[in-house]
Amino acid sequence: MCQFFTRSVAETIARRAREELHLKDSDFFVHVYLDDIIHAAASKATCTALARLVREEYAAHGLPLKEVKAQGPALTRVVYLGWQLDTVAETMELTRAKARELRDKCERVIHARGIRQREIRSLAGSLSWAAA
Repeated sequence: MCQFFTRSVAETIARRAREELHLKDSDFFVHVYLDDIIHAAASKATCTALARLVREEYAAHGLPLKEVKAQGPALTRVVYLGWQLDTVAETMELTRAKARELRDKCERVIHARGIRQREIRSLAGSLSWAAA
């Protein structure tokens, strides 16, 4: 339900961006995953205007956004869902914290299910073609 609701709010923001800011779909994007929102546009001024729409629309739906958690506008690096996106280097990588969190989860599952290291090596060897 949360994803459906926040996606509906994002669609309202996109409609307002097209109508009020006169943007084309290729000029901006708004994407949500549960309670995480990322949005961008071609210029700093447009990003600022889009950010205003995002804040207004979420507040109007009873979900005011915390300014301390906001990033931007005009950043070349941003963290979204544990991934650091760098538009200058054109890279995307897990943050150290997210990588550690995922590693810990994997280790807990491996331990809980009694998976042996030999089985993991066997699987990793089978997938080595994907590493290239």
